[in-house]
Amino acid sequence: MDISFSLPKTTSLTISDSKFNQILGANSLNEATKIKNVSDFIDSIMDWFKGGVRRQKIEQLFETIQDVKNTDVSNPESARLEKFIQLRKLAHPKHYNQFKLEITPKDANDDWGYKLKVGNFTLYQCDKIYEKTKNIHEREQLADFHVKKICMKLEEALSVENPDTKQLLDFSIRRYSGGSEKNQHSLLKKLDDSGYSKDNFLGVKDSNKPNEFIALFKNDKQLVFSSKTGELGKNFLRNTFAGQNYNNLRELFFSQYTIKNEPFFINILQQAKMDFYDPITQDASYLSEQEHAIVNAKLSAIKIGDKTLDRLWGLSLNQPVNILMIV
Repeated sequence: MDISFSLPKTTSLTISDSKFNQILGANSLNEATKIKNVSDFIDSIMDWFKGGVRRQKIEQLFETIQDVKNTDVSNPESARLEKFIQLRKLAHPKHYNQFKLEITPKDANDDWGYKLKVGNFTLYQCDKIYEKTKNIHEREQLADFHVKKICMKLEEALSVENPDTKQLLDFSIRRYSGGSEKNQHSLLKKLDDSGYSKDNFLGVKDSNKPNEFIALFKNDKQLVFSSKTGELGKNFLRNTFAGQNYNNLRELFFSQYTIKNEPFFINILQQAKMDFYDPITQDASYLSEQEHAIVNAKLSAIKIGDKTLDRLWGLSLNQPVNILMIV
């Protein structure tokens, strides 16, 4: 029999008999929060994932991430992290914050550990990554764990679920949709759909309504926009979709603000830097000078709107870096 709890200001929480017994019999918090029955756990979070994602794919990623039998050569820690990120990308953006990478500071031997968590439960845990990783090439990639964590947190900061970012996106969407609630709702649902990228853009045509235009994309995808400026608005829309580099609508909308150096947008990014980048890079127990340089070099390649992170965050790129380490 499952056990249910009613929590204030939230939905009910149900714990299966097996999970309840695991918690009661655990000798530590780590044991109590480790995922043991993967099938039951996936059942409980299936609504976190995007429509059309096959359960089999989710199960395969869970099993690959949890596989502790393989050696560091066949399943290195960096590959395990990539699988976790693949799993995270199958989820709705509003649930990205449920997929967490936690990194511990270095010990006296410069070794450190990490956890891959889904919700409050641990999918995989490695306490001493240097000890486990014998391959020299793989050790050179370990600074990338910090890069991936910063990127994951940056995605969350720029998610439509972030109140500050949502306010900025809402303004963009209202401007593009001409006040139509139907069009606003449609755009919100399609923000992260890669089908609406520059590579898939075909052109703009008139609608049968005044000052309304339709942006056409491959695979019969289309978006309806409205502008009070008539032909001028249509030309602006065509030039925007055809001229900017974007992988989805979120990137397209944000590019309009970074081009203009929109203060509100810049503030969101600066807050993300203070929250996620500064604590790691300013603490020697996380990164050596060489690792810090690698992290900066990798982050510098990330582009948001029309600017790279090294410009947005003022990253220093003049530290010595072994270029072979940068992937």
